[in-house]
Amino acid sequence: MYLIKAEGQLESGSATDALTTINTLRKTRSISGQDNSLSSISSIDDILVESGVDLCGEFQCWFDLKRTGKLVEYVKKYNAQRDLPT
Repeated sequence: MYLIKAEGQLESGSATDALTTINTLRKTRSISGQDNSLSSISSIDDILVESGVDLCGEFQCWFDLKRTGKLVEYVKKYNAQRDLPT
C-alpha cells in the first residue's frame, strides 16, 4: 500500500510526500540503527525500483511495468537480447 500511495503522490505532483512515504517503508525494512532513507525521488523509476525490492519474488514487476508504460523500455535496457521490435 505504501508503494501505491507513493505512486499516487508522485503522479499528483507531490514528490516530497512520495519521498516521505517511501522513506517510511524503507525504515520498516532497514536494520535497526541504520539509516536507509533516500534523499530524493525524481521519477516513477525510483518507485519501480522500490517495488522490485519490496515485492521481490512476488511476480508483480511485470504488471507494474506494463501499467506504467515502462515495460518495453526496461526490457530493452536490462535484457541481454536487446534486438526487440519497437
